[in-house]
Parts: sequence; structure tokens; C-alpha cells
Amino acid sequence: LHNVEGPYRLSQLLRDEYREKLILGWNLATLQAFYEQFKRQGYKSFKKNKRNIDINCRLNLRKDFPSGSRWFYFHRSSTINELGKLNGKYKIIATDEYVPHKVYLNELKNSKICISPFGLGEINRKDFEAIINGCLLIKPSMERMVTEPDLFIPNQTYVPVKWDMSDLNEKCEYYLTHNEERERVIKNAEQAYARYFKEKRFVE
Repeated sequence: LHNVEGPYRLSQLLRDEYREKLILGWNLATLQAFYEQFKRQGYKSFKKNKRNIDINCRLNLRKDFPSGSRWFYFHRSSTINELGKLNGKYKIIATDEYVPHKVYLNELKNSKICISPFGLGEINRKDFEAIINGCLLIKPSMERMVTEPDLFIPNQTYVPVKWDMSDLNEKCEYYLTHNEERERVIKNAEQAYARYFKEKRFVE
């Protein structure tokens, strides 16, 4: 993560000889499994009036990787540590403990907010699982990313936070206490994702 401090800091800029290897491809939003689930739901996010998990951040720290290659460990572990400051005030799942995928999806259906830190890349399955299951997606700012379909419109389809997560808890508390704002962003994300699948084109 460029310009993010930590023991696994990566700050080397891309060298010119590698630029031609970069191409713009479709992101994980286009996965067939997501399409099929969203279609079964009528291109609507999963609706549940009462959700008793305020914040969900279940992730993998990849402790099985050699320590020198776990460059995202600091970023993800910092996210868990930051959310720990809200324990006791809100119902939070912030852990690297493994559960079966079906259990995890059921948790999302019962969660108000899903936190999706960067991992091996900026975009991961969690982003779209959050939208499909009716959670507010909060993740590090995507303003530097060029991707298709682009479902990452700041404060419209997701809530951006700083890459060092220093404003994460502030954003979480705001949207937990402003239900209408939270539902507005969730609805926008649902509609943007539905447009992509229905119209077979990228979101502008």
C-alpha cells in the first residue's frame, strides 16, 4: 500500500518498463455467482428490518503466508484493532477467525455495516457480497482506482475512509446513528449494481 506506514510498507513506484503489463479488466463484480444470486433476489439487496450486528469485519490475515510476503497484514490487523475501540458500545464482529462461507453470508444478512479493507488487491469479493446482502459498504478510498464496473462512488454507493483507517470509527458511528443516510447509500449501491446486470453495460 503506497504511502501507508507499517512493517510491510510498500512505497516503490511502478517502473516505466512494467507499465505496458497493466491492463484495465473487469473486476469481481462480474462473477457469475454474484449475478445468479442478485438475479434470484430480483436485483434487490437482501432486506431485513432488524439486524443485530452493527459492524462486520471478518477477514483473513493469511497467517499461513511467509511473514515477509504478508504485506497487507498491517493494514488488515490495524482495522481489527481500530474497531476494537468500539467494543462494548456496539455489536461488532472484527476477527480473523474462520467460519464457513454460508455462515459468513448469514452474518452479512444480519449486519448493518460491512468493513472491507484492502487485501491482495483493492477490490475483493466482500465488496459485492456487502451490496447483495444489504450492508453499508465501508472501505479505504477508491478514488485512485480505475475499474469496471465502477460501483465505488464516494458517499453515494460506498463510504470511503482514509487508508490508515484513522477515521474508520468516526464513519461507522455516524452511519449507525443516521439510519436514513445509511439506507440511502445501500439503496444507491443496489441500484448501481442492478443497472450493470440489467443493462449489460458498465456503470458510468
